[in-house]
Amino acid sequence: MEKESMGSRDFYIEKRVNKAQLHNMHHHSSYELYYLVKGSREYFIEDRFFTVEEGDLVIIPKEVFHRTEGDGGLRFLVHFSESFLGKYFTDATLQPLVTSLPFVFRGDRHQQAQLLHCLTRMEAVFEKSASNREAVFAGYLHQLLFAVVNEENTYIPSDHADVRITGIVQYINENYNTVSDIDEIAQRFYISKYHLCRLFKKKLGIPLVAYLNTVKIHHACSMIREGDAKLTDVAMQCGFNSSSYFCKVFKKELGVSPAEYRIQHKQR
Repeated sequence: MEKESMGSRDFYIEKRVNKAQLHNMHHHSSYELYYLVKGSREYFIEDRFFTVEEGDLVIIPKEVFHRTEGDGGLRFLVHFSESFLGKYFTDATLQPLVTSLPFVFRGDRHQQAQLLHCLTRMEAVFEKSASNREAVFAGYLHQLLFAVVNEENTYIPSDHADVRITGIVQYINENYNTVSDIDEIAQRFYISKYHLCRLFKKKLGIPLVAYLNTVKIHHACSMIREGDAKLTDVAMQCGFNSSSYFCKVFKKELGVSPAEYRIQHKQR
């Protein structure tokens, strides 16, 4: 099945067959729902592993790092932005989704059928050019989220996850602004630098240095969006010892310089 994506920049739904290749750690500025119709996948979200089976719904809040891999299978993928949510949802509806763990919802057969029905109807919305398309889409999304929040979640996280990786990722996420180099992380976890880098790349599909820089840039973007701090101060507070290196990594990650990013955000 070819990729089918329908919607706008604020909300869209996509139905396609998964590919087996590994996807790098990444994050989105929008919320993401991932419903697995067929097959199996493994998710790594923040610092935890999740085994996802048919009928499971993965819930990923905005700006949360994640990646997935596994056998090919059919899935629905839904994205919706903050502005879209603000039009149709109250804080009371959204709060359980952005604060509660785990990130995977598993219901009984009836609940799974209900979720699949909502997703199928959301996809069908785009087959018509009605003026109220967005509101109808939001209505089905509300049904889906309401079921997730109010029904019993029977999902139990697997216990076979590599505790070294979860600990390493958690350490980086919590200490990104003070970690000086890979040697420091290796010493912290009593592992050689070579094996640390090899293990990290094997499990998460991204070099450790690249992930560390991605986390730093992620926090730098938040600082730039939420305040008027000098870019040199942003660089230092996010763990970069050099402003020039900060700008180099930032542009490599986002395609624009920190100054250009600030201008673009203010224009929005």
